[in-house]
Amino acid sequence: MAYPAAFERQLRRGKSWVYIPMRWKGSHKSTVLTVSRLLLLAIAASGTALFVVHYLHRRQLWVVLPAVFILAVVAARLERLWTHLRYRQQEDVYYRLYDALHDRLEQEGKDYTEAQLRNLATYQHQQQLRKSEEASEFLPALNRESREAKQGRGSSASTPLMEA
Repeated sequence: MAYPAAFERQLRRGKSWVYIPMRWKGSHKSTVLTVSRLLLLAIAASGTALFVVHYLHRRQLWVVLPAVFILAVVAARLERLWTHLRYRQQEDVYYRLYDALHDRLEQEGKDYTEAQLRNLATYQHQQQLRKSEEASEFLPALNRESREAKQGRGSSASTPLMEA
């Protein structure tokens, strides 16, 4: 739920094609970030406490606290991995669209600069993901498009955007 926070950092780093869902604004953003951090800490604390008490039969605080810290670090790493996977999905979809646009414009003999081509691909990528979000199909569409992009690397298959 909180991956758009990491995507905002990608936007600031110049990855203009990264799509941040429309609902990620205002109170929704702060609520999700707060709840996700609290949930992360709760998982780390409860998981560690259960592990230490059950397997080590120790109830001392000095044994439980380092284990909570270790589990929190592991949970944070898993969250980063999940965010990275979402980023890679969007990246795969964007570059598939970019390659298909480049091939189509080259076949049609249109003269586009690299910047114009990037801007067009970014715009179409953003519109495709916005439409899928409005249809409540954002993650399934992203998963499907990413899977197709990985399978069709090197081919110039057209995307649903190309016909739109």
